[in-house]
Amino acid sequence: MPKDSILNRTAIKLETAFRLLSRPWRDGLVNFRLADSQSPFLVHRCTLHKATYFSETLDWIEQHASDLREQFWLYATPNSPPNLKEKKLLINSFNETTLQDHPALLSRIQQLESECDQQGIRTINRTEGLLRMRKSECGDWLAKAGVRAPKAVSIVNREQFQHDIGDLEFPLLIREELIHGGHAPSYLVQNYRELGTVPLHQMAQPFASEYIDTRGDDGNYRKYRYVAIGEIGIPFTQQVSPTWEARTKSRITNKQTTAEELEFMKQPDPNHDLFQHAMKIIGLDYAAFDYSYTSEGQPVVWELNVTPGWGKYNSKRPYVQIAQDKIFAATLAFYFSSAGLDVPDALSVWKERKIA
Repeated sequence: MPKDSILNRTAIKLETAFRLLSRPWRDGLVNFRLADSQSPFLVHRCTLHKATYFSETLDWIEQHASDLREQFWLYATPNSPPNLKEKKLLINSFNETTLQDHPALLSRIQQLESECDQQGIRTINRTEGLLRMRKSECGDWLAKAGVRAPKAVSIVNREQFQHDIGDLEFPLLIREELIHGGHAPSYLVQNYRELGTVPLHQMAQPFASEYIDTRGDDGNYRKYRYVAIGEIGIPFTQQVSPTWEARTKSRITNKQTTAEELEFMKQPDPNHDLFQHAMKIIGLDYAAFDYSYTSEGQPVVWELNVTPGWGKYNSKRPYVQIAQDKIFAATLAFYFSSAGLDVPDALSVWKERKIA
Protein backbone atom coordinates (compact mmCIF):
# COMPACT_ATOMS: atom_id res chain seq x y z
CA MET A 1 0.00 0.00 0.00
CA PRO A 2 1.56 3.36 -1.02
CA LYS A 3 2.53 5.45 1.99
CA ASP A 4 0.63 8.47 0.68
CA SER A 5 -2.60 6.58 -0.13
CA ILE A 6 -5.83 7.53 1.61
CA LEU A 7 -6.11 4.07 3.19
CA ASN A 8 -2.59 4.21 4.55
CA ARG A 9 -3.02 7.74 5.95
CA THR A 10 -6.29 6.64 7.59
CA ALA A 11 -4.60 3.58 9.08
CA ILE A 12 -1.80 5.73 10.50
CA LYS A 13 -4.32 8.12 12.06
CA LEU A 14 -6.27 5.25 13.64
CA GLU A 15 -3.10 3.64 14.98
CA THR A 16 -1.92 6.96 16.41
CA ALA A 17 -5.31 7.57 18.06
CA PHE A 18 -5.28 4.08 19.56
CA ARG A 19 -1.79 4.53 20.95
CA LEU A 20 -2.72 7.89 22.45
CA LEU A 21 -5.97 6.68 24.04
CA SER A 22 -4.55 3.40 25.28
CA ARG A 23 -1.28 4.83 26.59
CA PRO A 24 -2.41 5.39 30.22
CA TRP A 25 -3.61 1.83 30.81
CA ARG A 26 -0.69 0.30 28.88
CA ASP A 27 1.77 2.26 31.00
CA GLY A 28 -0.13 1.33 34.14
CA LEU A 29 0.04 -2.35 33.19
CA VAL A 30 3.81 -2.21 32.74
CA ASN A 31 4.24 -0.44 36.09
CA PHE A 32 1.93 -2.98 37.78
CA ARG A 33 3.77 -5.95 36.29
CA LEU A 34 7.21 -4.66 37.29
CA ALA A 35 8.49 -4.04 40.75
CA ASP A 36 9.61 -0.41 40.56
CA SER A 37 13.09 -1.42 41.71
CA GLN A 38 13.65 -3.46 38.54
CA SER A 39 13.89 -0.53 36.12
CA PRO A 40 17.02 1.65 36.11
CA PHE A 41 15.24 4.69 34.62
CA LEU A 42 12.69 6.67 36.60
CA VAL A 43 10.59 8.79 34.24
CA HIS A 44 9.19 11.69 36.25
CA ARG A 45 5.96 13.28 35.02
CA CYS A 46 3.24 15.45 36.53
CA THR A 47 -0.37 14.27 36.79
CA LEU A 48 -1.60 17.88 36.90
CA HIS A 49 0.04 19.05 33.67
CA LYS A 50 0.53 17.07 30.46
CA ALA A 51 0.97 13.64 32.06
CA THR A 52 1.40 12.29 28.52
CA TYR A 53 4.87 13.83 28.12
CA PHE A 54 7.33 11.06 27.21
CA SER A 55 4.55 9.06 25.52
CA GLU A 56 6.04 9.56 22.05
CA THR A 57 9.34 8.20 23.35
CA LEU A 58 7.58 5.13 24.75
CA ASP A 59 5.76 4.65 21.45
CA TRP A 60 9.08 4.73 19.62
CA ILE A 61 10.60 2.21 22.03
CA GLU A 62 7.68 -0.17 21.55
CA GLN A 63 7.99 0.05 17.77
CA HIS A 64 11.78 -0.08 17.39
CA ALA A 65 13.36 -1.41 20.60
CA SER A 66 10.60 -3.17 22.51
CA ASP A 67 13.06 -5.09 24.71
CA LEU A 68 13.95 -1.78 26.36
CA ARG A 69 10.41 -0.79 27.42
CA GLU A 70 10.69 -2.40 30.86
CA GLN A 71 13.80 -0.34 31.59
CA PHE A 72 11.56 2.69 32.15
CA TRP A 73 9.39 2.98 35.26
CA LEU A 74 6.88 5.84 35.28
CA TYR A 75 6.24 8.03 38.28
CA ALA A 76 4.00 11.09 38.52
CA THR A 77 4.15 13.88 41.09
CA PRO A 78 2.24 14.39 43.43
CA ASN A 79 1.78 10.64 43.99
CA SER A 80 3.57 8.84 46.82
CA PRO A 81 7.37 8.99 46.48
CA PRO A 82 8.84 6.18 44.37
CA ASN A 83 11.23 3.47 45.44
CA LEU A 84 14.71 4.58 44.38
CA LYS A 85 16.32 1.19 44.92
CA GLU A 86 18.43 0.19 41.89
CA LYS A 87 17.54 3.43 40.08
CA LYS A 88 20.31 4.87 37.92
CA LEU A 89 18.71 7.97 36.38
CA LEU A 90 15.87 10.40 37.08
CA ILE A 91 14.37 11.81 33.86
CA ASN A 92 12.29 14.95 34.38
CA SER A 93 9.69 14.82 31.64
CA PHE A 94 7.94 18.17 31.98
CA ASN A 95 8.76 21.74 31.05
CA GLU A 96 8.97 25.12 32.73
CA THR A 97 5.24 25.74 32.35
CA THR A 98 4.54 22.80 34.69
CA LEU A 99 6.58 24.48 37.43
CA GLN A 100 4.97 27.87 36.76
CA ASP A 101 1.44 26.48 36.62
CA HIS A 102 1.84 24.43 39.80
CA PRO A 103 4.37 26.15 42.09
CA ALA A 104 3.17 24.07 45.06
CA LEU A 105 4.67 21.02 43.37
CA LEU A 106 8.10 22.58 42.98
CA SER A 107 9.27 21.72 46.50
CA ARG A 108 8.15 18.09 46.08
CA ILE A 109 9.93 17.81 42.76
CA GLN A 110 13.12 19.33 44.19
CA GLN A 111 12.91 17.01 47.20
CA LEU A 112 12.94 14.01 44.86
CA GLU A 113 15.94 15.47 43.03
CA SER A 114 17.70 15.93 46.37
CA GLU A 115 17.00 12.34 47.40
CA CYS A 116 18.41 11.17 44.08
CA ASP A 117 21.52 13.32 44.64
CA GLN A 118 22.05 11.67 48.01
CA GLN A 119 21.94 8.24 46.41
CA GLY A 120 24.19 9.17 43.49
CA ILE A 121 21.36 9.17 40.95
CA ARG A 122 21.78 11.75 38.19
CA THR A 123 18.83 13.94 37.18
CA ILE A 124 18.21 14.86 33.54
CA ASN A 125 16.96 18.45 33.13
CA ARG A 126 16.95 19.61 36.73
CA THR A 127 14.40 22.13 37.93
CA GLU A 128 17.05 24.88 38.16
CA GLY A 129 17.57 24.73 34.42
CA LEU A 130 13.87 24.39 33.66
CA LEU A 131 13.03 27.49 35.68
CA ARG A 132 15.56 29.49 33.66
CA MET A 133 13.55 28.66 30.52
CA ARG A 134 10.69 31.02 31.40
CA LYS A 135 10.01 32.97 28.22
CA SER A 136 10.38 36.31 29.99
CA GLU A 137 13.77 35.28 31.44
CA CYS A 138 15.35 32.78 29.05
CA GLY A 139 16.68 35.55 26.81
CA ASP A 140 18.81 36.90 29.65
CA TRP A 141 20.37 33.47 30.19
CA LEU A 142 20.98 33.02 26.50
CA ALA A 143 22.65 36.45 26.40
CA LYS A 144 25.04 35.30 29.14
CA ALA A 145 26.08 32.53 26.76
CA GLY A 146 26.61 34.98 23.91
CA VAL A 147 23.41 33.98 22.10
CA ARG A 148 21.13 36.67 20.73
CA ALA A 149 17.51 36.37 21.85
CA PRO A 150 14.66 38.89 21.98
CA LYS A 151 14.58 41.10 25.06
CA ALA A 152 11.46 40.24 27.05
CA VAL A 153 9.45 41.38 30.06
CA SER A 154 6.52 39.94 31.97
CA ILE A 155 3.42 42.14 31.81
CA VAL A 156 2.47 42.28 35.47
CA ASN A 157 0.70 45.65 35.52
CA ARG A 158 -1.33 45.75 32.32
CA GLU A 159 -2.32 49.42 32.65
CA GLN A 160 1.26 50.50 33.27
CA PHE A 161 2.51 48.48 30.30
CA GLN A 162 0.09 50.30 27.99
CA HIS A 163 1.89 53.53 28.93
CA ASP A 164 5.56 52.53 29.07
CA ILE A 165 5.66 49.19 27.13
CA GLY A 166 8.10 47.83 29.70
CA ASP A 167 11.01 49.92 28.38
CA LEU A 168 10.87 48.01 25.10
CA GLU A 169 10.48 49.61 21.68
CA PHE A 170 7.98 49.15 18.87
CA PRO A 171 7.50 46.87 17.06
CA LEU A 172 7.09 44.25 19.77
CA LEU A 173 5.43 40.88 20.27
CA ILE A 174 2.90 39.96 22.95
CA ARG A 175 2.25 36.31 23.79
CA GLU A 176 1.19 34.01 26.60
CA GLU A 177 4.01 33.07 28.96
CA LEU A 178 2.79 29.57 29.78
CA ILE A 179 1.89 28.23 26.34
CA HIS A 180 4.16 26.64 23.74
CA GLY A 181 3.65 25.71 20.14
CA GLY A 182 1.36 28.44 18.87
CA HIS A 183 -1.63 27.22 20.87
CA ALA A 184 -2.51 30.80 21.82
CA PRO A 185 -2.55 33.98 19.72
CA SER A 186 0.59 36.06 19.25
CA TYR A 187 0.32 39.77 18.52
CA LEU A 188 2.78 41.82 16.49
CA VAL A 189 2.27 45.39 17.71
CA GLN A 190 3.61 48.32 15.73
CA ASN A 191 2.46 51.29 17.86
CA TYR A 192 0.35 52.40 20.83
CA ARG A 193 -2.82 52.39 18.77
CA GLU A 194 -2.37 48.70 17.92
CA LEU A 195 -1.41 47.98 21.53
CA GLY A 196 -4.83 49.23 22.56
CA THR A 197 -6.47 46.45 20.50
CA VAL A 198 -4.57 43.62 22.24
CA PRO A 199 -6.84 41.87 24.80
CA LEU A 200 -4.28 41.98 27.62
CA HIS A 201 -6.95 41.58 30.32
CA GLN A 202 -8.14 38.36 28.71
CA MET A 203 -4.67 36.82 28.72
CA ALA A 204 -3.64 34.59 31.61
CA GLN A 205 0.01 35.64 31.90
CA PRO A 206 1.12 37.87 29.02
CA PHE A 207 4.67 38.84 28.27
CA ALA A 208 6.20 41.11 25.66
CA SER A 209 9.39 40.80 23.66
CA GLU A 210 11.21 42.78 21.03
CA TYR A 211 10.45 41.94 17.44
CA ILE A 212 13.55 41.03 15.43
CA ASP A 213 13.02 41.02 11.68
CA THR A 214 14.43 37.85 10.14
CA ARG A 215 12.78 38.08 6.73
CA GLY A 216 14.95 36.74 3.92
CA ASP A 217 15.78 38.31 0.56
CA ASP A 218 12.88 36.39 -1.01
CA GLY A 219 10.41 37.94 1.45
CA ASN A 220 9.94 34.71 3.40
CA TYR A 221 10.85 33.79 6.97
CA ARG A 222 12.88 30.74 7.94
CA LYS A 223 12.89 28.98 11.27
CA TYR A 224 15.28 26.18 12.16
CA ARG A 225 15.24 23.60 14.93
CA TYR A 226 18.38 22.17 16.56
CA VAL A 227 17.97 19.38 19.10
CA ALA A 228 20.65 19.15 21.78
CA ILE A 229 20.99 15.76 23.48
CA GLY A 230 23.86 16.00 25.91
CA GLU A 231 26.86 16.89 23.76
CA ILE A 232 25.17 15.63 20.59
CA GLY A 233 23.32 18.03 18.30
CA ILE A 234 20.93 17.04 15.53
CA PRO A 235 19.50 19.53 13.00
CA PHE A 236 15.77 18.88 12.78
CA THR A 237 13.54 20.69 10.29
CA GLN A 238 13.56 24.06 8.61
CA GLN A 239 10.32 25.93 8.03
CA VAL A 240 9.87 28.51 5.28
CA SER A 241 6.84 30.72 5.70
CA PRO A 242 5.46 33.99 4.29
CA THR A 243 4.47 35.01 7.85
CA TRP A 244 6.74 36.06 10.70
CA GLU A 245 5.53 33.29 13.06
CA ALA A 246 6.75 30.56 10.66
CA ARG A 247 4.33 27.95 11.95
CA THR A 248 3.57 24.57 10.39
CA LYS A 249 0.18 25.75 9.14
CA SER A 250 1.84 28.43 6.99
CA ARG A 251 4.76 26.29 5.79
CA ILE A 252 5.69 26.63 2.12
CA THR A 253 6.39 23.16 0.72
CA ASN A 254 7.83 22.89 -2.78
CA LYS A 255 10.93 21.49 -4.46
CA GLN A 256 13.09 24.44 -3.44
CA THR A 257 12.09 24.54 0.24
CA THR A 258 12.32 20.74 0.48
CA ALA A 259 15.84 20.83 -0.96
CA GLU A 260 16.78 23.60 1.49
CA GLU A 261 15.47 21.68 4.46
CA LEU A 262 17.14 18.46 3.41
CA GLU A 263 20.48 20.23 3.01
CA PHE A 264 20.13 21.80 6.46
CA MET A 265 19.36 18.46 8.08
CA LYS A 266 22.19 16.59 6.35
CA GLN A 267 24.90 18.91 7.68
CA PRO A 268 26.12 19.58 11.24
CA ASP A 269 24.40 22.67 12.61
CA PRO A 270 26.82 25.61 12.26
CA ASN A 271 25.72 26.88 15.68
CA HIS A 272 26.41 23.62 17.50
CA ASP A 273 29.18 24.93 19.76
CA LEU A 274 27.28 28.12 20.59
CA PHE A 275 24.10 26.26 21.50
CA GLN A 276 26.00 23.65 23.51
CA HIS A 277 27.57 26.46 25.52
CA ALA A 278 24.11 27.91 26.13
CA MET A 279 22.90 24.52 27.39
CA LYS A 280 25.65 24.49 30.00
CA ILE A 281 24.97 28.08 31.09
CA ILE A 282 21.24 27.43 31.51
CA GLY A 283 21.77 24.04 33.11
CA LEU A 284 19.94 21.71 30.71
CA ASP A 285 20.79 18.27 29.36
CA TYR A 286 18.21 18.13 26.59
CA ALA A 287 16.39 20.85 24.64
CA ALA A 288 15.26 21.93 21.18
CA PHE A 289 16.39 25.36 19.98
CA ASP A 290 14.06 27.22 17.60
CA TYR A 291 15.98 29.95 15.79
CA SER A 292 16.26 32.14 12.72
CA TYR A 293 18.91 34.38 11.13
CA THR A 294 19.02 38.14 10.80
CA SER A 295 19.96 39.73 7.49
CA GLU A 296 23.52 39.97 8.86
CA GLY A 297 23.62 36.19 9.39
CA GLN A 298 23.37 36.30 13.18
CA PRO A 299 21.32 33.49 14.76
CA VAL A 300 18.39 34.58 16.94
CA VAL A 301 16.97 31.98 19.32
CA TRP A 302 13.23 32.42 19.80
CA GLU A 303 12.73 29.80 22.49
CA LEU A 304 13.89 26.53 23.97
CA ASN A 305 11.61 23.55 24.37
CA VAL A 306 12.38 20.44 26.46
CA THR A 307 9.14 18.70 25.49
CA PRO A 308 8.99 19.34 21.73
CA GLY A 309 6.27 17.85 19.56
CA TRP A 310 7.38 15.79 16.59
CA GLY A 311 4.42 15.95 14.25
CA LYS A 312 3.09 13.27 11.93
CA TYR A 313 4.60 11.30 9.07
CA ASN A 314 4.61 13.29 5.83
CA SER A 315 5.18 11.38 2.60
CA LYS A 316 6.54 14.56 0.95
CA ARG A 317 9.28 14.82 3.58
CA PRO A 318 10.27 11.22 4.53
CA TYR A 319 13.74 12.34 5.59
CA VAL A 320 12.16 14.06 8.61
CA GLN A 321 11.10 10.65 9.94
CA ILE A 322 14.69 9.41 9.66
CA ALA A 323 15.91 12.42 11.65
CA GLN A 324 13.20 11.87 14.22
CA ASP A 325 14.24 8.22 14.61
CA LYS A 326 17.85 9.33 15.09
CA ILE A 327 16.76 11.81 17.77
CA PHE A 328 14.81 9.21 19.74
CA ALA A 329 17.65 6.69 19.49
CA ALA A 330 20.27 9.28 20.47
CA THR A 331 18.14 10.39 23.43
CA LEU A 332 17.77 6.84 24.72
CA ALA A 333 21.48 6.20 24.18
CA PHE A 334 22.17 9.35 26.20
CA TYR A 335 20.05 8.00 29.06
CA PHE A 336 22.01 4.75 29.13
CA SER A 337 25.42 6.44 29.02
CA SER A 338 24.35 9.01 31.64
CA ALA A 339 23.37 6.14 33.92
CA GLY A 340 26.74 4.45 33.43
CA LEU A 341 25.17 1.60 31.45
CA ASP A 342 26.20 0.09 28.12
CA VAL A 343 24.30 1.47 25.16
CA PRO A 344 22.22 -1.35 23.58
CA ASP A 345 23.08 -2.33 20.02
CA ALA A 346 19.44 -1.71 19.07
CA LEU A 347 20.12 2.01 19.56
CA SER A 348 23.60 2.19 18.09
CA VAL A 349 22.47 1.12 14.62
CA TRP A 350 20.33 4.25 14.23
CA LYS A 351 23.39 6.47 14.52
CA GLU A 352 24.63 5.27 11.14
CA ARG A 353 21.43 6.00 9.22
CA LYS A 354 21.85 8.73 6.63
CA ILE A 355 19.31 11.49 6.03
CA ALA A 356 18.46 11.56 2.35
